[in-house]
Amino acid sequence: MFIETSLPRVPGDAAKLESKQFPPTKGLGKCLRFWYHMYGWGTGRLNVYIKKNNVLGAPVWSESGNQGKDWHRAFVPIKSPLNWKVCSKNLMRSEERRVGKECRSR
Repeated sequence: MFIETSLPRVPGDAAKLESKQFPPTKGLGKCLRFWYHMYGWGTGRLNVYIKKNNVLGAPVWSESGNQGKDWHRAFVPIKSPLNWKVCSKNLMRSEERRVGKECRSR
């Protein structure tokens, strides 16, 4: 998934992704592995969720802000006695956050 942060995007825009449904995990569970790249001023927050029986809980993994020009690998352990899906939500940085950060750095 890719979300472009330049025009015509505006602060607060989001991109969402949802996987197919998986059966309950067994034994040690599963491991979600993925790469992410979060570079530049407009980088906001990437949240990963596990949706169980169509109920979205709290993020199981999250990163925010500029993480540099390199790609990073993430690992998320998954154990669920219920059917589950992987969901992600990528948010652009909000204008309020940018202004607040600039004011604090002066």
